[in-house]
Amino acid sequence: MKTRIAWLFLLTAVLLFVGCGKHKETASATASPAEGVLTGIFTERTVRLDDGWRMCHDVTPYWDRAEKTLDAFCQIREEREENGEIVFSYRSVICSFTAEGELLGSEEVPIPDREAWITRGAVNEDAVFVFLSVVGHDELVRMDRADGAITSADVTSAMGPDGAGIRFFAEDGEGRFFTSDGMSAAVYDDDLVLLTRFALPSEITSMARGADGQVWAVTRGSSGTSAAVTIGTDGFGREIPFPDDGRHTLISAPGGIPLVSFFYENGEAICSARAEEDGGLAVDEVLHFDNSGIASLGSSSDSGARHAGLYASAMIEEDLILAADWDGEFSAVPALWHKADDLRTDEIKTITLAHTVDLPPRMKAQLTEFNRSHPEAQIVPVDYMQYLDPDSLCEEEARLVFDILNGGFRPDIVVTSADPGAPLSERRVPVQLTEKKLAVDLTPYLLTDEEINFDTLFGCVPRLFDDGARGIWGIAPAIQLDTLLLSPAWADSLNGAERWSSAQMFSFFDSLPDGAEGVFMENQSWALYPWNILPRGYIDFMGEAGEGFGSDGFLAYLSYLKDLPKDLNVWYGTPHGSMALDYRAKEDAFRNGGIAVDRVIMRGMADATVRTWVSEGSVPVGFPSSDFSGIRISAQTAFAITAFADDPDLCFEAIKAFFAPGNYDFNNSAAVPLPSTKPLYLDVLAAQYGDLEMADETTAWFFSLLDGAGFPYLTGTPQAVHDIAVEEITAYLGGMGSAEDCAAKISSRVGLWAAERQ
Repeated sequence: MKTRIAWLFLLTAVLLFVGCGKHKETASATASPAEGVLTGIFTERTVRLDDGWRMCHDVTPYWDRAEKTLDAFCQIREEREENGEIVFSYRSVICSFTAEGELLGSEEVPIPDREAWITRGAVNEDAVFVFLSVVGHDELVRMDRADGAITSADVTSAMGPDGAGIRFFAEDGEGRFFTSDGMSAAVYDDDLVLLTRFALPSEITSMARGADGQVWAVTRGSSGTSAAVTIGTDGFGREIPFPDDGRHTLISAPGGIPLVSFFYENGEAICSARAEEDGGLAVDEVLHFDNSGIASLGSSSDSGARHAGLYASAMIEEDLILAADWDGEFSAVPALWHKADDLRTDEIKTITLAHTVDLPPRMKAQLTEFNRSHPEAQIVPVDYMQYLDPDSLCEEEARLVFDILNGGFRPDIVVTSADPGAPLSERRVPVQLTEKKLAVDLTPYLLTDEEINFDTLFGCVPRLFDDGARGIWGIAPAIQLDTLLLSPAWADSLNGAERWSSAQMFSFFDSLPDGAEGVFMENQSWALYPWNILPRGYIDFMGEAGEGFGSDGFLAYLSYLKDLPKDLNVWYGTPHGSMALDYRAKEDAFRNGGIAVDRVIMRGMADATVRTWVSEGSVPVGFPSSDFSGIRISAQTAFAITAFADDPDLCFEAIKAFFAPGNYDFNNSAAVPLPSTKPLYLDVLAAQYGDLEMADETTAWFFSLLDGAGFPYLTGTPQAVHDIAVEEITAYLGGMGSAEDCAAKISSRVGLWAAERQ
């Protein structure tokens, strides 16, 4: 399990250890990857507040460098009932604690409007400055820490009539306060007297106090790339481009730090930056998120919404960070992160995880949490998406396969996709792992693990990962469902059956009255791929040597294709073409039978959709099949343990970390993945609907549907057969020969291909 050769580190240098590029030569905090050293590591010391108190992580704390103490703004939320409704109010205090996390005491902050919650602000030696979000305007309030005197200013009006609300706030080293809505700025003195306001030359996306006492912002200015810029009382200073054009979120440095202009994070690391006289930035990595187990600042859900988790709240010193474990609502539990020694990878267990698909934000957060909670072991990701090439089929997977088979790369876990609707190429990772017997059979784990097992998983999951030799080659924390949905108006045509064969489906389409559409939006261009209504592609017509392509079933399929519109543009001219952008009209036509079948791809948690199916009588009949469910199940992030793993048990524990409940935006069900386990599905239901009892007969029906759905990924159509069929069918649809000629050509070519492989 330990990283065994320097080659791995050379391969992953850019991805694993270099969080911030260099604009010019500077001393780097990141060791050479060939040395096998994990750098930029910080460890946590929790600050224990009194029960119920939480830190407002967007209020900049006060750092007393001489006393080595922090003053942080905290609140407690209280609720009471008024006129039968629950009303929240807040009490505020300043909590003081040491750099070691020892709570020293607190002082009351009498905020005028107790029902307003604090969005941002700052604490300094003399006063507390906080924003109150009140309906219609934002108010900046100053409380003197000596006598409790309160002054306030309506800062929304300072943004002008077109102000979009305060997004950013920062105090500079001279006691001035800068507010901005992103497009304009206003500056106040210590007594909240408005000094100036002005429009910004370009929109800013982040703003914070720098370590040099100036207010810094991130913008896309005249260069068109991400740049750092100071904001003074007269507008922007000089723009300084970042070394990389990625995401940059500034982190406040309230105490000032010598030889540093500002701090920022880029999604992988927190970096210090120093503005140079030649117009560049000297950048050094301070903290590496994966190595430290701290989630990146502003980490978001799949829908783009910021969610609960760990955040860097302020840079106190270069070796001390105030972090916030945010609850996703208004406040957070504070923690102090201290610089730790670098780790040699031969002194800990490293789990090398190679992925050929993008890991969504929730999975990156889960990876980080595993590393944070397992100091004895670390997941080290290797991103093969860098090899993605739109002009070369699954190039990223092919590169990983090559590195494993020929380059000496020995990952412990691989993460790839498993979509039975896609052709099976020899370039794909699961094909090679199973053919070369390089995937660990997960059956023993699924028989004994208390959380992830055959009882808790939906039945479609082990079926998807069936290796054909009575083993399970992979597992996935989330799945997607792809099915043909039969209109309620035509449900009786199945005569109670749960699925249909291709002959039954084509016969049904032939029986539809004039004006009714078979499959909504289907056209020849889409039908061949990826909207093929054959569940596993052309594999079902192969037989032993392609003789199935001469069958009546395949000729019926060709006839079906021939009658479809040529492409989407032609389909737009059909009676239902206008419904592509008219969801309500399309749903009405589907319920009434004018559209007989709809194609549904359920990528996320969609309990409301399932309940609509049941209440209206729609039938998820699936794709045509005679020997298994035609409902296609796929996984966009499929995990497999390789035969190279020294500790497969630890690898399985690492994979289980990705099954942990995510912090989702429950206002957007599509952004919540469809869980692969029943307990997590029920947990998500409870989070979405609160105390309502949603685990009813509809849920039980859907569980039964998922238990019986799907088919093995490895039983799909070989890429070569797919290419032959598409080439000949395209020629036939273009007017070359008859359906019988097309079938004969495919049968002959597939037969030759099969013979060559024997």
